Amino acid sequence: MFAAAEPRDERLPLALQDDEEPRVSLSLVQRFGVLDGDLGGGAGYEDFFDAGYGIGLEVDYLMPSGMGWSYGPYFSVGGEFFTGQEETVGGVRFEADSLKIFNVLAGFKGIARIDRRFLLEPRLGVGLSHIFSTDAEEAATGASFDFLDASTEIAAESGLRAVFELGGSCKLDFGAGLRLRGSAEEGEVPQVNPGTMVQYFLELGLGLRF
Repeated sequence: MFAAAEPRDERLPLALQDDEEPRVSLSLVQRFGVLDGDLGGGAGYEDFFDAGYGIGLEVDYLMPSGMGWSYGPYFSVGGEFFTGQEETVGGVRFEADSLKIFNVLAGFKGIARIDRRFLLEPRLGVGLSHIFSTDAEEAATGASFDFLDASTEIAAESGLRAVFELGGSCKLDFGAGLRLRGSAEEGEVPQVNPGTMVQYFLELGLGLRF
């Protein structure tokens, strides 16, 4: 006599099981970025401003949708700081002060569960960036000029994060992305005619899921 075959376990592996109900996450995010884009006079944002850093607070509300996916809205607020550098524009050498930007963005994100404690998180958002007034000094004379006027510009971002659940409600995020902003407002330097501001960034976040 052959032994009866044991019934097969038809349940999905734990790595693909869905959350049973919507969840809220709150994350503190440290960002490291570089700027790109044309400033006019043969120079770009990256010539006058060094790699920068920022910090932000992000909250999301994600709802399970099946097959290991969750999706929902997010909202983030934060600031960034880029150290000024000395560069020549239109044949005149200037040293820019530090550039400060305040961001408010909202959008949608998804989470795909890859493993028991590993998830991927794509996102896409829009909002506003306030670019603070930035001065620059002419190297030859020391005279100070309004390099960029204060302005508030439309901003958009896209990114992808790797999310590691640490146990309990804690999570650790590693990510990269792209942010686009409208042109900064030109100041008193006639050679400067800013174009679209592009930012590439890496980020590290620590958060809680409720």
